[in-house]
Amino acid sequence: AIYFWKTTVSYGLSPIYIMLSGVIWFLLGLFLFWGNWRGKSWARLASLIGVLFYTAWYWIDRLFIQEPHANLPFALVINVIFLGLVGLIVFSRKTKLYFQRD
Repeated sequence: AIYFWKTTVSYGLSPIYIMLSGVIWFLLGLFLFWGNWRGKSWARLASLIGVLFYTAWYWIDRLFIQEPHANLPFALVINVIFLGLVGLIVFSRKTKLYFQRD
């Protein structure tokens, strides 16, 4: 956002919004990464909640803030596949065992 400040302004986007949302999601992702890496018992549920919140934010941002894009069906399919994979991983028996060792 900082590097492409003038470009984002020319498209009508707020560079501050892009920068703040990027920083917030980066810090949250870093915290969740650390919790998962350390096998903290709260990290499994927190990761699932984080993915669901990120998905909600993505679609709210895409549908109400951004200009419409032609690749809506592709984004929807990829998002559903991604959520399915996350669900399979989070609810797998091996994942549950990994997080019970805390």
